[in-house]
Amino acid sequence: MALLETVIRLKNTHMPISSIKQYIDWVVEGDKTTELRLEMMKNHKQAVLAEISLMTEALKGIDIKIERYIKRIQERKEEH
Repeated sequence: MALLETVIRLKNTHMPISSIKQYIDWVVEGDKTTELRLEMMKNHKQAVLAEISLMTEALKGIDIKIERYIKRIQERKEEH
């Protein structure tokens, strides 16, 4: 179950299926691949953090649009 949860977590954080498969293969191989798995997780963490940063910036732009539209609607209501 723990492996399945990990696979779902990796998929939900947009890890490519080919990388998830590689990770599973390394898990099956055992302790000799621990360093490889650690490096993969470190790299994936950096990719996730970069995506979060990108999404945070995009969300700011969306919030600006929402505020602008709310203001326009309020101004139109005040005119009538």
